[in-house]
Amino acid sequence: GEALASASEARLCEILAFIGTTMLRHMARLSALNPQVHPVHDMHIVTFGESQELVHAYDVASQPVSFHHPMHWLLAEAMKHMHVLTEAHPLRDALSEDDMLRLVEHPVRVAVKLAQIRCNVWVRNGFAIRSQAYHYRDSMWMRDIMYDQDLFLQQCGMAFTTPERFLATLLDRFELVDFLSGRSAQHNVYDAQQLVFMTEELFLLLTVLLNEVSVMAHWPIEAQVRHELIHYLALGPCTYSDLTKQIPERYTDHGCFDHELARVAHFRKPDGSADHGLYELRPAYLADVQPFFHHYSRNQREQAEQVLAEKRQQGCTLPLYQSSQLHVLATTPFSGLAHVFTSPVMADMLF
Repeated sequence: GEALASASEARLCEILAFIGTTMLRHMARLSALNPQVHPVHDMHIVTFGESQELVHAYDVASQPVSFHHPMHWLLAEAMKHMHVLTEAHPLRDALSEDDMLRLVEHPVRVAVKLAQIRCNVWVRNGFAIRSQAYHYRDSMWMRDIMYDQDLFLQQCGMAFTTPERFLATLLDRFELVDFLSGRSAQHNVYDAQQLVFMTEELFLLLTVLLNEVSVMAHWPIEAQVRHELIHYLALGPCTYSDLTKQIPERYTDHGCFDHELARVAHFRKPDGSADHGLYELRPAYLADVQPFFHHYSRNQREQAEQVLAEKRQQGCTLPLYQSSQLHVLATTPFSGLAHVFTSPVMADMLF
């Protein structure tokens, strides 16, 4: 991906189109060779509210899903340079909306599979599937090349397709069309508790997709390091070694890491030889803490909310809700992401 940092707009579009069309061609070939492992991309109509959208048909609960799709991660790495594209970039002609939906289909399936694992749909598969989910989503060594890449691809799907069609895809993949439309409270896979949990997971995914703008806005490395530091220091004071265990090496090994740490944190010296020095987040950066930070676990998210609530009780002036950051994407190819808020499908999902 870094090789494309200096590519021109035309060259970047050419490379992205080549990667995308090659992936689509190989997916079709795999489906023809082994349709059981690589099911054919059938389409069907999803009706939700007054909207009817044509989306890919797939059942995550009964059909194969893999956590590993390196070609998609290559595509994501290449698409990180799309900030150089103008509104009328030629990529739209090379990859249609149907193509984009097919390209983001695998990341969406994995997001649904993770949600199902967390709500114990796959509890009989034991530790093995939980271990796979951990290494994909929470392992510091893997998540930035797996989970983070898939998250960005889903944001691309949301930005480069119509909001109604992408939301219909999510509803269909999470199998929540009937539940959220009020047609049925029964489900053939989820029990009542799991149904509510899966709904929470769907809205959590949407919140993260609409909240995490660092890659789409092409933040400099210093801002990315600062972003990570603020959110882990917000959970409480910690030692340098504990802090670096939670942040990827590509950040901790960068020359700006110690400078950004000194900027956002105050160092509390150890009281004795048996004590450890601790870094504490400076109060000025508490307002930048987002409880729905994409690397937080469920427990960390609750802990962050509790910390912020305690700070408010102590007199800190902090917003109850973080303002949207989507305005920074207004002049980028990802400006279409904000259209989700005006989508009738989103309104029907919420109300």
